Amino acid sequence: ELITILVLQLAIFKVVNFSFSRFIFASLIPVLITSTIVMSYIFTNHFLNPLSKTTDALANTTSVIVHPIFDYLHLNFSYHTEHHIFPTMNSDFYPVLSNLLKNLYGDSYHRMHFADAWNCLWKIQIYASDDNLR
Repeated sequence: ELITILVLQLAIFKVVNFSFSRFIFASLIPVLITSTIVMSYIFTNHFLNPLSKTTDALANTTSVIVHPIFDYLHLNFSYHTEHHIFPTMNSDFYPVLSNLLKNLYGDSYHRMHFADAWNCLWKIQIYASDDNLR
C-alpha cells in the first residue's frame, strides 16, 4: 500500500511539473479536506453513544442528516446505522430503511442533523474526572 501511495504521489508531483506549490494544491490540500470530511462522519456516527458490550447498531451508532447533495456525493454515508444493520445493502435504499427504523424503533433509532451531532460531540466528557482516577 505504501509503495502504491508513494508512486501515486510521485506521479501527481510529475504532472504538476515538480512544483511543490502546485503539488500542495493538487494533492496535500485535497487529502486534508477528504480526511476531514471522512473523520467528521466517523466521529458523529460512532462517538455520540456510549460503548457497550453488545453489538446493537441502534444503540451504538448515529445516522446524521446532511444536505441531499452530500448524500448523493457521499453515497448515503450519513445513513450509518443502516449500514451497520445491513452492510451489504445498496446504499440507495438506506433512506427507505431509515424511515422504517424510525417508525419501528422511535427514539431508539438515533438520527440527527450533522451540526447538532457535531455540537453534541464537544459536550461529551470523554475522560474520567480526577476523582475517578484516584
